[in-house]
Amino acid sequence: NGSQVHWTAEVEVAFDSNAVGDYAKKLSDQILGLIMLLRSGVTKLQTKTIGALVVIDVHAKDIIHNFAQEGLCDKFSFEWMSQLRYYWEMDDRGSDNLWVKCVQTSFPYGYEYLGNSMRLVITPLTDMCY
Repeated sequence: NGSQVHWTAEVEVAFDSNAVGDYAKKLSDQILGLIMLLRSGVTKLQTKTIGALVVIDVHAKDIIHNFAQEGLCDKFSFEWMSQLRYYWEMDDRGSDNLWVKCVQTSFPYGYEYLGNSMRLVITPLTDMCY
């Protein structure tokens, strides 16, 4: 979820600087870079890892592309708040912890290891399941 932590932070910077459209372009370029990396000849393990990142990144790009098309520029909008967002924050013991937020819900990330597995494609329907 490291990529999602960076994505959350970068989206909020894009909102603050009114550059959501520019960020959508950056995300598209990053995905093309990952695809070029895959085509350059990598190991099976690297292929699986990059493939999982591409699935997550395509979903993230689609969200931001829709925000740009709708002219959304407020990080407090429901459309943004309803996304799974990842933040490093202090917990009740004073330690840095990864927090997952969606709308008004906030919970500590469980750090569960799922292995290097294939990802399901994320669609609007699978999005609604979360």
